[in-house]
Amino acid sequence: MSLLLSNFTCHDHQQMLREAARAARTMAESEWELGAWLLAIDRTRAYKSSGFRSTLGFAIATLDLEPPKASNLLRIMNVLEGLPHFRTGQVGYAKIREITRVAKPDTEQSWLEFARDHTTDQVRQKVVCSPAAFERRLRAARPGKGPACPAPRLPWPGLR
Repeated sequence: MSLLLSNFTCHDHQQMLREAARAARTMAESEWELGAWLLAIDRTRAYKSSGFRSTLGFAIATLDLEPPKASNLLRIMNVLEGLPHFRTGQVGYAKIREITRVAKPDTEQSWLEFARDHTTDQVRQKVVCSPAAFERRLRAARPGKGPACPAPRLPWPGLR
Protein backbone atom coordinates (compact mmCIF):
# COMPACT_ATOMS: atom_id res chain seq x y z
CA MET A 1 0.00 0.00 0.00
CA SER A 2 1.38 3.41 -0.86
CA LEU A 3 2.46 5.92 1.74
CA LEU A 4 -0.22 8.34 0.55
CA LEU A 5 -2.99 5.78 0.96
CA SER A 6 -1.72 4.63 4.36
CA ASN A 7 -2.39 8.15 5.69
CA PHE A 8 -6.07 7.58 4.91
CA THR A 9 -6.59 3.90 5.68
CA CYS A 10 -5.36 4.29 9.27
CA HIS A 11 -8.72 5.84 10.23
CA ASP A 12 -11.80 3.90 11.28
CA HIS A 13 -14.52 3.49 8.65
CA GLN A 14 -16.84 6.18 10.04
CA GLN A 15 -13.98 8.70 10.10
CA MET A 16 -13.14 7.84 6.47
CA LEU A 17 -16.75 8.44 5.45
CA ARG A 18 -16.92 11.75 7.33
CA GLU A 19 -13.62 12.94 5.84
CA ALA A 20 -14.69 12.00 2.32
CA ALA A 21 -17.92 14.01 2.80
CA ARG A 22 -15.90 16.97 4.11
CA ALA A 23 -13.54 16.78 1.13
CA ALA A 24 -16.49 16.68 -1.28
CA ARG A 25 -18.02 19.78 0.36
CA THR A 26 -14.69 21.59 0.18
CA MET A 27 -14.31 20.65 -3.49
CA ALA A 28 -17.84 21.87 -4.29
CA GLU A 29 -17.25 25.15 -2.45
CA SER A 30 -14.01 25.65 -4.37
CA GLU A 31 -15.79 24.97 -7.64
CA TRP A 32 -18.42 27.64 -6.91
CA GLU A 33 -15.71 30.08 -5.88
CA LEU A 34 -13.76 29.39 -9.07
CA GLY A 35 -16.92 29.96 -11.11
CA ALA A 36 -17.52 33.28 -9.35
CA TRP A 37 -13.93 34.37 -10.04
CA LEU A 38 -14.29 33.42 -13.70
CA LEU A 39 -17.50 35.43 -13.98
CA ALA A 40 -15.83 38.43 -12.33
CA ILE A 41 -12.85 38.11 -14.68
CA ASP A 42 -15.24 37.89 -17.62
CA ARG A 43 -17.38 40.87 -16.61
CA THR A 44 -14.42 43.13 -15.91
CA ARG A 45 -12.35 41.79 -18.81
CA ALA A 46 -9.46 41.26 -16.42
CA TYR A 47 -8.12 38.58 -18.78
CA LYS A 48 -6.89 41.35 -21.10
CA SER A 49 -4.32 42.48 -18.52
CA SER A 50 -2.65 39.06 -18.92
CA GLY A 51 -2.71 39.23 -22.71
CA PHE A 52 -5.70 36.94 -23.30
CA ARG A 53 -8.63 37.57 -25.61
CA SER A 54 -11.19 35.79 -23.46
CA THR A 55 -11.90 34.41 -20.01
CA LEU A 56 -11.98 30.90 -21.44
CA GLY A 57 -8.55 31.33 -23.00
CA PHE A 58 -7.22 32.55 -19.67
CA ALA A 59 -8.85 29.67 -17.74
CA ILE A 60 -7.56 27.01 -20.12
CA ALA A 61 -4.00 28.33 -20.40
CA THR A 62 -3.43 29.72 -16.91
CA LEU A 63 -5.70 27.71 -14.61
CA ASP A 64 -5.20 24.46 -16.54
CA LEU A 65 -8.94 23.88 -16.85
CA GLU A 66 -10.31 21.63 -19.56
CA PRO A 67 -12.29 23.68 -22.11
CA PRO A 68 -15.67 22.07 -21.27
CA LYS A 69 -15.13 22.64 -17.54
CA ALA A 70 -14.19 26.31 -17.98
CA SER A 71 -17.08 26.87 -20.36
CA ASN A 72 -19.59 25.15 -18.08
CA LEU A 73 -18.47 27.09 -15.01
CA LEU A 74 -18.85 30.39 -16.83
CA ARG A 75 -22.21 29.41 -18.35
CA ILE A 76 -23.58 28.17 -15.04
CA MET A 77 -22.54 31.27 -13.12
CA ASN A 78 -24.16 33.50 -15.76
CA VAL A 79 -27.42 31.57 -15.51
CA LEU A 80 -27.37 31.44 -11.71
CA GLU A 81 -27.58 35.21 -11.50
CA GLY A 82 -31.21 34.88 -12.59
CA LEU A 83 -31.92 31.78 -10.46
CA PRO A 84 -31.27 32.82 -6.85
CA HIS A 85 -32.70 29.67 -5.23
CA PHE A 86 -29.95 27.53 -6.72
CA ARG A 87 -27.29 29.59 -4.97
CA THR A 88 -28.27 28.19 -1.56
CA GLY A 89 -25.99 25.18 -1.78
CA GLN A 90 -28.83 22.65 -1.51
CA VAL A 91 -28.03 21.08 -4.88
CA GLY A 92 -24.62 19.92 -6.10
CA TYR A 93 -22.67 21.08 -9.12
CA ALA A 94 -23.51 18.15 -11.42
CA LYS A 95 -27.26 18.63 -10.98
CA ILE A 96 -27.03 22.39 -11.38
CA ARG A 97 -24.87 21.96 -14.48
CA GLU A 98 -27.77 20.08 -16.08
CA ILE A 99 -30.66 22.16 -14.73
CA THR A 100 -29.17 25.51 -15.78
CA ARG A 101 -29.58 24.37 -19.37
CA VAL A 102 -33.37 24.57 -19.10
CA ALA A 103 -34.53 26.27 -15.87
CA LYS A 104 -36.17 29.68 -15.98
CA PRO A 105 -37.16 31.91 -13.05
CA ASP A 106 -40.74 30.62 -13.19
CA THR A 107 -39.63 26.94 -13.16
CA GLU A 108 -36.73 27.33 -10.74
CA GLN A 109 -38.56 26.18 -7.61
CA SER A 110 -39.93 22.99 -9.18
CA TRP A 111 -36.49 22.10 -10.59
CA LEU A 112 -34.94 22.70 -7.16
CA GLU A 113 -37.46 20.40 -5.46
CA PHE A 114 -36.93 17.71 -8.09
CA ALA A 115 -33.13 17.95 -7.81
CA ARG A 116 -33.16 17.57 -4.02
CA ASP A 117 -35.08 14.29 -4.22
CA HIS A 118 -33.48 12.67 -7.27
CA THR A 119 -30.09 11.45 -8.46
CA THR A 120 -27.96 13.33 -10.97
CA ASP A 121 -28.86 10.77 -13.65
CA GLN A 122 -32.58 11.27 -12.99
CA VAL A 123 -32.15 15.05 -13.17
CA ARG A 124 -30.19 14.70 -16.43
CA GLN A 125 -32.94 12.54 -17.93
CA LYS A 126 -35.66 15.02 -16.94
CA VAL A 127 -33.63 17.89 -18.44
CA VAL A 128 -33.22 16.01 -21.71
CA CYS A 129 -36.97 15.37 -21.86
CA SER A 130 -38.01 18.89 -20.83
CA PRO A 131 -39.92 21.17 -23.21
CA ALA A 132 -37.15 23.79 -22.95
CA ALA A 133 -34.53 21.28 -24.10
CA PHE A 134 -36.77 20.20 -26.97
CA GLU A 135 -37.19 23.81 -28.10
CA ARG A 136 -33.44 24.41 -27.84
CA ARG A 137 -32.73 21.37 -30.01
CA LEU A 138 -35.22 22.56 -32.62
CA ARG A 139 -33.65 26.03 -32.74
CA ALA A 140 -30.19 24.52 -33.09
CA ALA A 141 -31.34 22.29 -35.93
CA ARG A 142 -32.92 25.15 -37.87
CA PRO A 143 -31.48 28.48 -36.67
CA GLY A 144 -33.79 31.36 -37.47
CA LYS A 145 -36.38 29.17 -39.17
CA GLY A 146 -38.41 27.94 -36.20
CA PRO A 147 -39.43 24.33 -35.64
CA ALA A 148 -39.02 21.84 -38.42
CA CYS A 149 -42.03 19.64 -37.85
CA PRO A 150 -43.04 17.76 -40.98
CA ALA A 151 -46.65 16.73 -41.43
CA PRO A 152 -47.29 13.42 -39.71
CA ARG A 153 -47.27 10.40 -42.01
CA LEU A 154 -50.17 8.05 -41.61
CA PRO A 155 -49.55 4.34 -41.99
CA TRP A 156 -52.26 4.11 -44.66
CA PRO A 157 -51.95 6.72 -47.45
CA GLY A 158 -55.71 6.75 -48.16
CA LEU A 159 -56.62 7.91 -44.64
CA ARG A 160 -56.63 11.69 -44.11
